[in-house]
Amino acid sequence: MATATAFLPRIVALGRGTAQSQLRSVLQQCNVSKPFVVTDKNLEALTRSVLDSNDISGEVYADECDEPTSDRVNAMAAALSSSGADGVLAIGGGSPLDAAKLAVVLSENGGNCRDYKAPVLTDTPPTLPMVAVPTTAGTGAEVTRYAVVTDSESGEKMLCAGAAFVPAACIVDGSLADGSPSTLTADVGVDALCHAMEAFVSKKSSPLSDGFALDALRGIGLHLRSAVDDEAEGRDGMARAAFLAGVSFSVSSVTLIHGMSRPLGARFHLAHGRSNAVLMPAVTAYSLEGARERYAQCSEALGLAGDLPAALGELASSLGVPSLRDALLERGVDERMFRDAVPGMARDALASGSPANNPLVPSEADVARLYHACYDND
Repeated sequence: MATATAFLPRIVALGRGTAQSQLRSVLQQCNVSKPFVVTDKNLEALTRSVLDSNDISGEVYADECDEPTSDRVNAMAAALSSSGADGVLAIGGGSPLDAAKLAVVLSENGGNCRDYKAPVLTDTPPTLPMVAVPTTAGTGAEVTRYAVVTDSESGEKMLCAGAAFVPAACIVDGSLADGSPSTLTADVGVDALCHAMEAFVSKKSSPLSDGFALDALRGIGLHLRSAVDDEAEGRDGMARAAFLAGVSFSVSSVTLIHGMSRPLGARFHLAHGRSNAVLMPAVTAYSLEGARERYAQCSEALGLAGDLPAALGELASSLGVPSLRDALLERGVDERMFRDAVPGMARDALASGSPANNPLVPSEADVARLYHACYDND
């Protein structure tokens, strides 16, 4: 039997309304009375509403809304160090949660983000507790031992890993995503799907990760469409599924989709979930032969019929996800710009380490061919 190790928050509060009913108690259980509150500018009003409903005061650090950069994390860490706070409360999607994780580690250990880039493992838990409250159902950042940051100098999207990045507590409340744009909901929902599917087919999969992954896929199959339609049951179901998917890939890691997604997002500033979504069908088709039985179990859990890569493409399309070509054109990226970037992206994808977990481990040439195939498949 495969061995596995899980690092989870000490406290998990899950369910609609928990942000209003349990946040104060969770902070008290973590011995936090003066939190440094991290969010993004789009969520500042929501964050203050959550704080007010719990009669909590604290400095609110509202960062930019896109994915975090090392320069911005350095600034956040400096503000945290001078704040006198006895803990961190992060409210938002994967970006503010990841930024807060890194800021906590930097404020205690010093150095810069690149010092913590994988394969470095930072396993010593920080003394400053962090409570994570996700407002999107996708990244699983509230439970994972990972944080992703873009190097401000090189543009590289770096993965940082270790038990130090696991929050002390998390509150998973689907109501915080109510009213979110359908495009955002679809993108982050597909991200959660990739987390669970990749965890299940990963070479590092284990009985511990498998149960969480399949449970997450069942939830995604049942609730993703209704979450995109902004139905409360869908929001709650996807919040739970994204949490379970986060547990699964935190144990067994992700594979080739995420390995290729990070360079694509870093080069062309595609949102992380969108990058995964446009790669998912073609990369799954490439990987299928390496784990047919496992992919069949993923398909069954999702409630998809027929050819899995085609079904995943149809699902993404039905949720409004564009093709890779169209997604890049929306960012002002033409075909020549994309084709010229492929060799570098292929190198960066392999260097991330995630493709080594894939059922079929690709060469650099394989990855380059897959990028081109994804672009041509519009």
